[in-house]
Amino acid sequence: MSSNRQAIFNDVSQNSFVKTKQDGSPIHVYKENTKNHISFNVMPGMQVEETLFIKEYRILEDGIEAVFDRKYFTLMAKSPNHLIFVTALVHLQKMLYVYMCHRLGLKYNPLGPEKLKIWPTSLNIEMPKLVTKKSDIVHKIKISEVTKTGPKSYYITATSDVEGTIEINGEAAVFLM
Repeated sequence: MSSNRQAIFNDVSQNSFVKTKQDGSPIHVYKENTKNHISFNVMPGMQVEETLFIKEYRILEDGIEAVFDRKYFTLMAKSPNHLIFVTALVHLQKMLYVYMCHRLGLKYNPLGPEKLKIWPTSLNIEMPKLVTKKSDIVHKIKISEVTKTGPKSYYITATSDVEGTIEINGEAAVFLM
């Protein structure tokens, strides 16, 4: 990696949650029409499912934003229609994948072969209330630091929020395949 590219990795501004070009637009926008689906049960026979319908990913100087709609289903009694934090975690992992593909100059193709593995190593989740919004939900990640740890590995520290409500902060290892 060139010293200039390494300097870019280590020079992340702390001044704003997300940084864009001077005109306020994202550096790059990936339009997408894909789904992220999660299905599980808390109690036997009481299925819970959520599908995110991804509209776009916006690459920012020091992060990424995603815009999506969601559909929720459950057999559990009195469970309100809300964004499940586990779904937000799974989607956060994909957002980091998209961001790192862009940052490393790898072509992002949601239907192509995997290029990276993202392994969360430390997470802190705060969810003081439920996100009940169903469309045009915005999930933001601010990358605090990306460190090259080996010839094919990196370590990310980041903060994120979904609609200003669910906060997920943590660290993750990234491995080039």
